[in-house]
Amino acid sequence: MKKKFETENYLGLYLWAALIVACLVSYYFFPEVFAPANIRQFFDTNLYAGLAVYLLLASLRGFTMIPLTPLLFAGILVFPPLPFLLVNMVGIVVSSALVFYLARYFRFDNFFDTHYPRQIAKLTSLLRNREL
Repeated sequence: MKKKFETENYLGLYLWAALIVACLVSYYFFPEVFAPANIRQFFDTNLYAGLAVYLLLASLRGFTMIPLTPLLFAGILVFPPLPFLLVNMVGIVVSSALVFYLARYFRFDNFFDTHYPRQIAKLTSLLRNREL
């Protein structure tokens, strides 16, 4: 049973890596899709679809370790303030929740517990002393 669970974890990691590779390959082979003029035109004609794409990017950015700042500045230039604020806040919450729950699903906590027990114990005691 344990072997099957580990296989599912590796499958999830491979799918995640394949998604990142697919995005990079599409950026390399179809750069005209990512041209600033095309992106601006898309957002001007499709506000709700543009907000949905922004929400998707803001939600998935935690997996690529890309900071939110460049995405935030791009959104400020393209979207109206109130809908952008709401979508940005939802994106931050969704991204944080996805990273937290998927790290637990992929059992990264067990990896760190077995490989770095002393550092985990020290960090846990510091957090408990500070009541975080």
